[in-house]
Amino acid sequence: MLLRARKLILRRRRRTILRDIDLEAGAGELVGIFGLKASGKTSLLHALAGVFPLAGGEVEVAGISLRRGRPYLRLVGLVTQEPSLFPELTVTENLDLLAALKGGDRDFALQLAERLELGPWLKTPAGRLEAGPYQRAALAGALAHRPRLLLADELLEGIDLDTRRLILDELRRFTDEGGTCLWGSSNLEFLPYLSRLFWLQGGQLGPCSPEELRQRWAELLPPSPPEGESSGA
Repeated sequence: MLLRARKLILRRRRRTILRDIDLEAGAGELVGIFGLKASGKTSLLHALAGVFPLAGGEVEVAGISLRRGRPYLRLVGLVTQEPSLFPELTVTENLDLLAALKGGDRDFALQLAERLELGPWLKTPAGRLEAGPYQRAALAGALAHRPRLLLADELLEGIDLDTRRLILDELRRFTDEGGTCLWGSSNLEFLPYLSRLFWLQGGQLGPCSPEELRQRWAELLPPSPPEGESSGA
């Protein structure tokens, strides 16, 4: 397994967010982490990225422990739900900087930009980008140092269809070349693209099938009004 996580515990502000999380993912897998808002999906991905310090447990990527610091971080890329690029730098400057920080190379970063059709925005400051091009640039930045593990938080929410297509194509290329992606999501539309699914609730993570996930979601949705009734005033 490329990713091995054992008995992870995460506490923030004296509250336990994650408890005894076990998770494995192999090379070439695109694994979905589903859950309600505030279930801990973002916290889990940030903990695996080394952003949030763990209170317990062990994480390894390709046999390298999170405890080793920089060697581990070079193996991991992260696309956050919140803006993560430097707003005053252009797209090209962001990619150059992000590649350099983790030992990547500029030529590969520009190849990513070309595949993600970022050409019209390369000289645009990231802070001026619309949602679609911004998310493409964020993905290119996360992949610029050729990580083995990509952590993506709500990657395709609120963006245009062209950007969705380009990002899904790049994720397919990444996993086809042996990369592993953990994708935190609350959108069932993308289930067909995922290798395996997990449900996160109450700080605990467990595997589930597509049918089980759809059933959980249906149980959590409010009931539809009787036929003939309107929800309006």
